[in-house]
Amino acid sequence: MVQFTLTNPYSLEILAALRTESNQSRCQDEMYFSTINYNPHLKGPGGCLEIHRPNQSDLRSAFVARYVDWSPATCLSRRSQRSVCIMGVRDIPLLTKRFEFFVNKFVFDFEPLAYDCLEWWLFRKVRDEREFGHTANEFDPAFYSNLYCSTNHL
Repeated sequence: MVQFTLTNPYSLEILAALRTESNQSRCQDEMYFSTINYNPHLKGPGGCLEIHRPNQSDLRSAFVARYVDWSPATCLSRRSQRSVCIMGVRDIPLLTKRFEFFVNKFVFDFEPLAYDCLEWWLFRKVRDEREFGHTANEFDPAFYSNLYCSTNHL
């Protein structure tokens, strides 16, 4: 996948478009790789052959790239930016149980301890995995291996 993203003309064009859209020299990883993976005509290694819209009653269709809370009613911090809940300390118990790879949104000057706690939790998990030779008991690799994109891909 790394070689593909660095050399494929379509991949490079998508990267340039995402950078232009956000007026930045970089773009969000979860947007870039999801775009490549969810467009089978690009033929990216590991790309999904069929697209299944996320459906809460079918966990195999879950979108695992990014967790976002779009609902002000469920936003524990009671703060939002562009209609996205800003994560805070009260969100940590939920976030440590989520299956997504990224979280949107943390803001550096709002409860920075929340980000620090999540980072500590992740580093501790990596340390324990290295020390004991296996993932934490609460991690279920079967969830990821059963996703539609995991079972039906290029």
